[in-house]
Amino acid sequence: MRAALIVVGSELRAYEQAETLSDYLRKVAGIRHTSICPGWNRNEDSLKGVFVYHATKAARQPFLLAYIGHGYKDREGVTGWSYGYESGEKDLRIPYKTLVGWIKEYREGPTLVLNDCCYSGSFLPIATPRNLRKRIGVIASTIRVGYSYGSLTQSVIDTWMDGKTYAPRTYPGTHDRYEVREMRDGPELDAHFLPCPEKLKIIEQEARANEAVH
Repeated sequence: MRAALIVVGSELRAYEQAETLSDYLRKVAGIRHTSICPGWNRNEDSLKGVFVYHATKAARQPFLLAYIGHGYKDREGVTGWSYGYESGEKDLRIPYKTLVGWIKEYREGPTLVLNDCCYSGSFLPIATPRNLRKRIGVIASTIRVGYSYGSLTQSVIDTWMDGKTYAPRTYPGTHDRYEVREMRDGPELDAHFLPCPEKLKIIEQEARANEAVH
């Protein structure tokens, strides 16, 4: 069965966007097995446990792994999620190499990663061998060295609502006057998460009924 896991960084805005994405997946795309995982205060083992549960539930069916929050790049050039804080306000971090290792070990079917954070474009091209890219697709809020987060998720939802595959954009950045560019890598797996025809028909009928009332 199709499934989706939305991991949220430690910001209210990110959680609100996660709820919007969850509503779309459940009510419009017809993906019943959709879960939001607040990342704050979760150590790596805890986060892995949540991932393994939902990733294996999807089995060979398509799986969406979404992240909305902050990313990081350390002095050695390692990138990943900076998703919360532990005691002493120390960052909770997961390197992309670790995340890809989880996907390699626990996923049998195609996985689409919607990565809405800084350095998000480095998820796939840096961490995985070419043969793995055949079954992992990434929609990233920025290229691998860019700074951008928080605007991708709603754009993807809006595009999917129109029944279209999401196309990366270029728009003015806010850091060092760079142009921030979104990117894709791996296969385009959007078709698995587009609106379910039956659900969309109900939504359109409800919209027409509301217009008639008003």
